[in-house]
Amino acid sequence: MVLQKIVHKSSNLIIQQLQKGSTSSSIAVVVGSGHSVSVDDRNNVTFTDPGFRPPKKIASYGTDCTLFTIYYPKTCEGLDVAGKELAEFINENLNFYRKIILHGHSKCGCCFVNLAQWLDGWSLLRTHIITVSAPFKGTPVADIQGFSKKLNAIEKFFYRKIFSDHKVDRDICPDSGFISNLNWHNINKLHIEHVVSKCAPSLNPKD
Repeated sequence: MVLQKIVHKSSNLIIQQLQKGSTSSSIAVVVGSGHSVSVDDRNNVTFTDPGFRPPKKIASYGTDCTLFTIYYPKTCEGLDVAGKELAEFINENLNFYRKIILHGHSKCGCCFVNLAQWLDGWSLLRTHIITVSAPFKGTPVADIQGFSKKLNAIEKFFYRKIFSDHKVDRDICPDSGFISNLNWHNINKLHIEHVVSKCAPSLNPKD
């Protein structure tokens, strides 16, 4: 598997361009699903979360926008570092767009809110953030040892197969340094929407 059209690559962040908008396009969209993906020097995928498939397009945004998606390499030092790097990419490369939409699921939603502190004034005025199921108070699901104790044998087997215990995952444990110091600075200067969902009852989310 090769990731095509990578426009930024480091040990903390990979940015892939999924589509280029028309010449009149004035919208840039950055989508983060929260997946961990690592690539080699030729952009061959060397590691992914279980079940990962690279997206070819995201139809809901249409064709008249420039669309990016982000991944966290296994070597990523954490959501704070990756977010700062993404903010720098936005400031340097996307500030001519009329609107910049950051659409983040789970840990990416937390990362996108935190990175607003590093957006410069021009980028900040144009940025809209949409978070989906973002655990701003942390989530016990990210505590691989503690959460495993709540599951039966079958649930534990699949949980261990699916969940990847990386630094970006540990960052969304309830008492992590990242969650405790989540920076909401500049958030009141941009447009933000939160989409909230619930876990399946069998996962005992109520503690």
